[in-house]
Amino acid sequence: MRKGPESAVEVSELTRALKKIIEQGFPSVWVRGEISNLRKQASGHCYFSLKDSGSQISAVLFRGNALRAEAEPRDGLQVIAFGEISVYEPRGSYQIIVRELLEDGVGRLQRELSALIEKMRAEGLFAPERKKKMPFLPLRVGVVTSASGSVLRDMISVFRRLDWPGNLRVFPAAVQGRSAAPELVRQIERAQEMDDLDLLVLARGGGSLEDLWCFNEEAVARALAGSRLPTLSAIGHETDVVLTDFVADMRKETPTGAAEWISSTVARFLRDLDASGADLLQIGREFLQEHLRGLERLRERASAKPFLRRIENENQRLDESGGRLLKNLETAFARRWVDLDRDRKRFEKLSPEKVWRKRKGDFDEVRRRLESTVSRIERGKRERLEALVPALRSGGLDQSLRRGFAIVRDEKGNPRRSSGEWEADDKLTIQFHDGTVPARIGDGK
Repeated sequence: MRKGPESAVEVSELTRALKKIIEQGFPSVWVRGEISNLRKQASGHCYFSLKDSGSQISAVLFRGNALRAEAEPRDGLQVIAFGEISVYEPRGSYQIIVRELLEDGVGRLQRELSALIEKMRAEGLFAPERKKKMPFLPLRVGVVTSASGSVLRDMISVFRRLDWPGNLRVFPAAVQGRSAAPELVRQIERAQEMDDLDLLVLARGGGSLEDLWCFNEEAVARALAGSRLPTLSAIGHETDVVLTDFVADMRKETPTGAAEWISSTVARFLRDLDASGADLLQIGREFLQEHLRGLERLRERASAKPFLRRIENENQRLDESGGRLLKNLETAFARRWVDLDRDRKRFEKLSPEKVWRKRKGDFDEVRRRLESTVSRIERGKRERLEALVPALRSGGLDQSLRRGFAIVRDEKGNPRRSSGEWEADDKLTIQFHDGTVPARIGDGK
């Protein structure tokens, strides 16, 4: 019900009422925002606004709290503030009285990363001249990543799709959280003990700066920089940049991009190998044809000599020289072809096809055994179920009705179990085994 003008209250009274509601509703709160309009007083008190993209709130940091605050307030600083919401009565405005002031984590991490980058840059760890050359044929690759994450599955999928014939060795490690950095360092060092690796890949999917922070740890970056193996950093998405990207010998924007580069390098070599073999044969043919034409020209010039015996001798020598030349060339080309064929067979042995066929045979045998076991269990359960059917039928409703029992139901068809549930004139139905009989409850007189 709306009140009249006589119910008007003073502004101060309304402000005090609102203050009470606000301060009781928000005794304390954490607020994240950017400092703006900072005013530092000679008294040591600080007045400013906390804002985000949609709104702002006034804030005051009194001298005692300012001396204990972790963050030094300044315009543009991203902070997290803790305090109470209050109403400043003279202006009738609400504000937060800040008790604690912390730098927002993202801003702090960015500064730490920038400091580490400059420190390691000054040490020359990013210099191009210290980068190791990538392997000509990366066929034995180690990858440091999570064994249960999607990154490893995606890389394997790329290797299979592009028919990479190499071997992949996984060094499992956590890629997020407190334990991640020590595990990454341990697995990078473990990879250095392997004598059969061509390349070491550090891989993880995308995430926030906090999620990827283990790859910005100085210990991880130094372990990667000290690797005797060529290293490739493939962390996050295309826009993510971490410290290991700078110290690695090569950086790829994503783990799948790294797998594609490795696969395409080997595929390109195999294509070049085939092309080289074809070019070698063509050059050999042209070489033979040119020398045969030269021999024929010599034969033609010799046949024009007047001295028949000398001509015959020269023809014989020409035939012998041509035969030796052809034989030497054939031997040289045959030897080269054997070398090419040996290289091709070596690559075929590296293919995982044989391993896959063996694993498939093992899997088929396990599947046959499992199907046999399931069939045997299913047959036993079915036999036990069929044995229970007669017993269930003997105890069923139909058998009870045939033994002389009946069911009394109300007008809605619901069974009634007690005489106290009925009233006079209630209609009912009595169900026997061979039909139903309608009835009515009498008044008992």
